[in-house]
Amino acid sequence: LLEAHARANPAMPLLIAGGGTRAEERALDRLLAREARGGDVRRLGHVTEEHKERLLADCCFVVMPSRHAAFGLVALEAMAHGKPVLHFDLPGLRWTGAGGGVAVPAFEVEALAEAMRRLASDSPWRRRLGHDALATSRARPWSLTTDRYLSLTRRLLDGAPPSPVPRPPRREVSPP
Repeated sequence: LLEAHARANPAMPLLIAGGGTRAEERALDRLLAREARGGDVRRLGHVTEEHKERLLADCCFVVMPSRHAAFGLVALEAMAHGKPVLHFDLPGLRWTGAGGGVAVPAFEVEALAEAMRRLASDSPWRRRLGHDALATSRARPWSLTTDRYLSLTRRLLDGAPPSPVPRPPRREVSPP
């Protein structure tokens, strides 16, 4: 993420929200001190629900450079705020391709940087993706999402294999 942001050099800050263990946070601080070349990068750490809501409402887009994702609740939250979600093309995030997601090949920093640059500079495209993101999130209400998680958790705790969840058809998002 830091390398992609430095390469993209967007005219907007990169805000890193969330927390981890003390050791993980110290490692991130060291990485930020070493790697945050130019640009405006800020680590916010743990944020309250209210602060998270403000961040999602005020941001232009969300970047999820996850190495793996089971589903991506952060993506759904961002999309519920009408924000495009930039992510690596991972199975657990492919559902965002139904609208509002921008997938780049997994772990390709230059592709991530190019997409960040484009999202930061192309506000009409970003707005269209945000509109699609909101529509996609409305097709996946919290009640359905939480019901699926609860059902999966119960099956796993009972030792039963999880049943496959039907996937929506994949739609490629292409530039205008």
